[in-house]
Amino acid sequence: LGNCLGRLSRGNGLWSWRYPVDWSHRGACVVAAAAETQCISRTVAINACGKTFQWHQALALFATMSRDVLEPNVISYTSLISAFIRGAQWQRALALLATMDLAAVKHNTISYSAAISACVRSAQWQTAFAPLAEMCRASIKPN
Repeated sequence: LGNCLGRLSRGNGLWSWRYPVDWSHRGACVVAAAAETQCISRTVAINACGKTFQWHQALALFATMSRDVLEPNVISYTSLISAFIRGAQWQRALALLATMDLAAVKHNTISYSAAISACVRSAQWQTAFAPLAEMCRASIKPN
């Protein structure tokens, strides 16, 4: 975790996800804004871990989002799928893509493309047809 956080801190200094602030005394709007900031910061950290080939750490950070009552968005999911690409974790990428449906998070071109890339980079090109077909059924244009 230190390596990906070191990269994160050098990049933009976002550490707020690690030290959550209790804003509840300031009202619902401030709480919502703080939660969104936490979600964004956590997603940036997931992305940084993925770029340093630390998919285990990216997955651990993603898991803390639900523990901390943060709702991952399509960018959070896609960042983790991208971390799985670098870790040759195509099965996890496809499972996470399926989890997006359960969490009522809409897929987009980037999330599908990331899952397809995870399959292709792991020499699972035949498996890559499943998310591609799902993408077409959902009327999402491939890039």
